[in-house]
Amino acid sequence: MGYYVVVEATSERIRLSPPPASRRGWAIIFSGLAGLFFALQISILRTRPPLGEALSSVQGAGDLLKVFLSYCAFLLLGVGFLVAAGLAWGWWSELEWDAMHRTIFRRRYLFGRIWRTSTLSFDQVDEIRVVRIRGQYSMRYYHLFIISQGRVWATLPGYRDEGAVRALRRQLLRFMGYPVG
Repeated sequence: MGYYVVVEATSERIRLSPPPASRRGWAIIFSGLAGLFFALQISILRTRPPLGEALSSVQGAGDLLKVFLSYCAFLLLGVGFLVAAGLAWGWWSELEWDAMHRTIFRRRYLFGRIWRTSTLSFDQVDEIRVVRIRGQYSMRYYHLFIISQGRVWATLPGYRDEGAVRALRRQLLRFMGYPVG
């Protein structure tokens, strides 16, 4: 299984989207990291003197920045991980092959609403290519590239099983009416 899975397959439409469980998993991980940094921030605030006393001993702009970062560094990291959790949960892409209009739609969602849509006619697709990516620690991954006019129009990343990604490629080519080769 890759980053995208088939969520709807009929004779008129194939829709690929990341599963909500995958997005939820990353959101939970980032939220946990945010909680860890917030707990560290609370611990630091309990062990340091009040901010007013620290600011009274500041002599220059460089010292002010050091004091500010020593009091707020973990808070800023926690907020950053909360933003990452929100984006992991609420921002994703979806690809849809529509046989009625002979078009591929790529929709980008932001918190449940369509943020941006782009289309590609079946006639404009040059090829659908499987590419082997050598990942970290020599693990193999396969990406499915949809190529139009010599450029990659969309990528379906993260497949570990070569047979699964090749089967998906054949399914999409058959759906578009192209020869499977």
